[in-house]
Amino acid sequence: MSPSGRALFHGYLDTKVPKDGRNKRAGYCSMRSKRVRKSFKRESTYNWHIYNTMVIKVRGDGRSYLLNISCEGYYDVTWNDIYHYVLFTRGGPYWQVAKIPFSKFVLGSKGRLQDKQTRIKLDRVTHFGISCGDKA
Repeated sequence: MSPSGRALFHGYLDTKVPKDGRNKRAGYCSMRSKRVRKSFKRESTYNWHIYNTMVIKVRGDGRSYLLNISCEGYYDVTWNDIYHYVLFTRGGPYWQVAKIPFSKFVLGSKGRLQDKQTRIKLDRVTHFGISCGDKA
């Protein structure tokens, strides 16, 4: 969090090639929110069911970013399900406001899109995250 109480996603990109010439685990960065908790550190969820759109104000660098929403799974098969949306940003010093309907998010599990798409359980959201993975 920035001193003004807003989320700030920034860093430095090192473009030097490693001495051994191997690029492993390169070109990827991510952040996600903490799990919301009740008293006595009991796990809880965000309840976004009264909303139908996510509004996000970003100042991008021309790359595409992946917005991720995780929901609480009932079975171990669904614990890794994440809903994704690709956000294309403009480069430069200008801010952009993106209004994204939750219906535009697609279901993926362990990095793979699923054939059977389901709605986001907006009353059971556990995490929100942003990823960049352009391998550059």
